[in-house]
Amino acid sequence: MVETNGLSAADVLALSNGNGNNGGMWNNPFVYLIWLAFFGGGIGGFGAREAGGANSYVTTGQFESANNFRTLDNKLNAVGDGICSATYDLNNSILSEGRAIQTQLADCCCTTQRAIDGVKYENALNTAAINANTTAGIQKILDKMCDDKTQAMAAKIQQLELQQALCGVVKYPNATTYNAGISPFYTGNNSCC
Repeated sequence: MVETNGLSAADVLALSNGNGNNGGMWNNPFVYLIWLAFFGGGIGGFGAREAGGANSYVTTGQFESANNFRTLDNKLNAVGDGICSATYDLNNSILSEGRAIQTQLADCCCTTQRAIDGVKYENALNTAAINANTTAGIQKILDKMCDDKTQAMAAKIQQLELQQALCGVVKYPNATTYNAGISPFYTGNNSCC
């Protein structure tokens, strides 16, 4: 902390305007600069005081050392700023990459799911076509069996109707080459010879 036991610039200005001579030399602004230089701790260490109260003068070595430390401090601040900036840029890059990968994964999952749904649909269509062909083939076989059965029944019915129509009708041989013996209905000769 810097101590000031003298007058401040505002005190000097107040005194110069209030002493009755319209300011005199105090109306000149250069006087204030000189006053500040000697008593305000400015030029070359004049008026500068340490916390202990003793006057101290800055040597060239001390000034160069302080300047080097200031330069080093500025460089460290620049490095820190660079690290912060690089970290921020890296973080943004990672987030951007992460979002891009997330979008690609979502697109990939959706595309894969749509492809699976397409395969399921194609399989369902193929199964339906196979079932329709199988049903049509079985129906043809059943229709043929039914037709065969119907024809067999029709032939049997026709045969039975013919037998019924001829029931009780006696049949005589029409040809002379056939000889079954004497007809039982022949009343003529009953000899067995």
